[in-house]
Amino acid sequence: MDIHYHIVCIYDYVFCPHTNNHRIGTVSMNYIDIFLEALVAEHGRSEKTIQSYASDLNTANDALPHGLMGADTNEIQNYLSALPERASSIARKASTLRGFYKFLMLEKIIQTNPTKNLELPKRTRPLPKLLSVDEINTLVDVLASAIGAPTNPTKISNTFKSERGITYSNKTISNHIDYLAQSFLAQSEISRAFVC
Repeated sequence: MDIHYHIVCIYDYVFCPHTNNHRIGTVSMNYIDIFLEALVAEHGRSEKTIQSYASDLNTANDALPHGLMGADTNEIQNYLSALPERASSIARKASTLRGFYKFLMLEKIIQTNPTKNLELPKRTRPLPKLLSVDEINTLVDVLASAIGAPTNPTKISNTFKSERGITYSNKTISNHIDYLAQSFLAQSEISRAFVC
């Protein structure tokens, strides 16, 4: 038996224990298996990564009208666009597909890469957390009471937590102090009292 057969059997046993396809006697691999085997053997990917790749590829293969091997750019684009998942999950699935087709191109199994010009949904970034008017007034009061004594975002965040029961990150507090300084609402003394 050759090493290729052993790697395939090990892959099936470790990553696909729920299947009965342990390839005893013959080596009958599809291109997804070949790609996953290469990820294990050449790139040392973790079991969890391989399972995610396998799931993404098998799901896409089942969903695409002509499977992965017969899919064109429009079919893949439509498949990804129809997924009801967050943009980051769709980007991960697209990355898996790109890696799969890049592998097939390098191995000269396909001539054109259908993922070459994919357009992915834009990732939305969460808006920064903003303080209410009342909370900004509290921030100004805390800064004003600190004139002459150094303060920092951690101390101010702790004040909000103890007085209001609200937790803000140091970044949120720091951003709001910057907003106040830029809008000239904070006097120069308040700006000097703030020490990072």
